[in-house]
Amino acid sequence: MLIPENPNKVFLDRDLAIRAPLGEFNLVQDKTLGYYYNRSFSGIQYDQLNYQNDQSSSQVFAEHLQNVLSIVASNVPSKSKVVEVGCGKGAFFSLLSQLNFESLLGFDKTYQGDDPRIFSRYLDAQDTPLDADVLIMRHVLEHISNPISFLRNLVTINGRDCDLILEVPSTDWIIRNGLFRDFTYEHVNYFTLNSLKNLFSDCQIWEVFDGQYCLLIANSKSISHLENSEFFPSKIFSDLIEKSLKDSNFYRASSRGESRFWLWGGCCKGSDERLLSIE
Repeated sequence: MLIPENPNKVFLDRDLAIRAPLGEFNLVQDKTLGYYYNRSFSGIQYDQLNYQNDQSSSQVFAEHLQNVLSIVASNVPSKSKVVEVGCGKGAFFSLLSQLNFESLLGFDKTYQGDDPRIFSRYLDAQDTPLDADVLIMRHVLEHISNPISFLRNLVTINGRDCDLILEVPSTDWIIRNGLFRDFTYEHVNYFTLNSLKNLFSDCQIWEVFDGQYCLLIANSKSISHLENSEFFPSKIFSDLIEKSLKDSNFYRASSRGESRFWLWGGCCKGSDERLLSIE
């Protein structure tokens, strides 16, 4: 199935948006670690000007960020050196600043601000040894192929073991609520509560944002020694689409011979619905 490659990209005009590139979506499940992933994912390009996924202007989302901040404050000493990997536009980074950590750094290629503590690039080997006490990655791991290798590489760049704080969408919540729109090409991985426990031998997990996200804290020593193994195809995505169509006005309207629909949504849910357009 083809879906938009980058649902959070802003286009300059309607024609460019209509011609937005599509990516192959082929969902499978790793037999050993248990998470789902898009086997056909081939990468995605991000840039500062045209990638916009900031939700901090939402009061509901701002309350969620405050909840996450309180969990961080309760688990991370103020003398820690904290690095936020994939800090986006810096909204949560600004909140972290309120905790007065001894040292605070951020990395994100799409960052557009002027905070000298945030580098507008990816964290990489040139930063070795990073020497952080805590690495925070909110909504990063779902974008990364081979998440176990990625985590191990971060520890190598850091130069020593450290605590990891991860936040990812909950696939359990997506399935429970029947929201096929939350499957997107931009997210190569889809984690359940059980699969997160497979990634670490010891961790704490909170279900946050009314269960929509999972927040995890673990020490890097507990990163699983398991490796990706064989996979098997998953019908979760296609089954949710089929059920949604049958339960919605799309199915009833198409059965009456109507052929034009107007769709409206937000974040990745808006443009992903393009796959439902019927002409």
